Amino acid sequence: MKPSKILIIHTGAIGDFILALPAIGAVRRRFLPASIELLGIPHIGILAEQRFYVDRVASIDAYPLHRLFVGELPAELARYVADFDLIISWFGADDETYRRTLERMPAQTIIARSRPPDGCGIHVVDHLLSTLAPLGISDEDRVPRLFLTERDRQRAERLWNQLGLRGERVIALHPGSGSPEKCWSTSRFVELAWRLIRSGLSVAVIEGPADHHIVERFLSSISSRLDAGSTHRLIRLPLLSLIDLAALLERCSAYVGNDSGITHLAAATGIPTVAIFTVTDPAVWGPRGRVVILRNPPDSRTVMAALRTF
Repeated sequence: MKPSKILIIHTGAIGDFILALPAIGAVRRRFLPASIELLGIPHIGILAEQRFYVDRVASIDAYPLHRLFVGELPAELARYVADFDLIISWFGADDETYRRTLERMPAQTIIARSRPPDGCGIHVVDHLLSTLAPLGISDEDRVPRLFLTERDRQRAERLWNQLGLRGERVIALHPGSGSPEKCWSTSRFVELAWRLIRSGLSVAVIEGPADHHIVERFLSSISSRLDAGSTHRLIRLPLLSLIDLAALLERCSAYVGNDSGITHLAAATGIPTVAIFTVTDPAVWGPRGRVVILRNPPDSRTVMAALRTF
């Protein structure tokens, strides 16, 4: 008998979650018209909520899931979890106590790691899909995709026009990342931006919550190289929700960024994406779609050549 209510537990960061979308989508297609709820991080889960993948997102902080690691199943959590026929937990798989406690629930339960074993060379997307084999899910679409709503796109259009980008061909750049060792040098981003602007394109600079200092250095350096007639082609995007940023990225001609969640976000919108990987293995963690992945830090000419391949 097919489940009617499904709970998916995933607590990963932006890139991790986007790489889980093909597996979540496979569950959606396999068990239509079942209701699917995500227990995770709401500001990330909104990328999937009411956008094909899941019907509702609940915050991981709202339920004492940590108690399962000590063998406890509080009444509040038990009542919540008991409402589901199928539970897929890409969380807690390495802890035997967590597994045993969650498996006490009457629902069919799949508990698996959210990432493949170190050194195996299996891509995260393929690993997550393989965990669904007990459900009869095997060969599915393996490219993460976002399904933005018409309202998302309307908000993006208004912001696009407010930023003065109507009629412009825009390349989005994100010079930041989750850690410094994953970042292409700021000077090379500056050189790339200068080449793009000189060729008549506009450049939109993305700034995440932890990117303020690197974006300031970038803007200071590039501004000194631009003449008065081209400064309008450099746009610093405001801090945006992930949904608004995704909808804005969808309007761009291409994107260049480091190994980061925002790079996965850009690729999932379907736009041409150049991803620069320095320390992480893209065979495991790389974005998929219309993507060129560059390694061994390239120079700006190499990135320009990659952009011309789209």
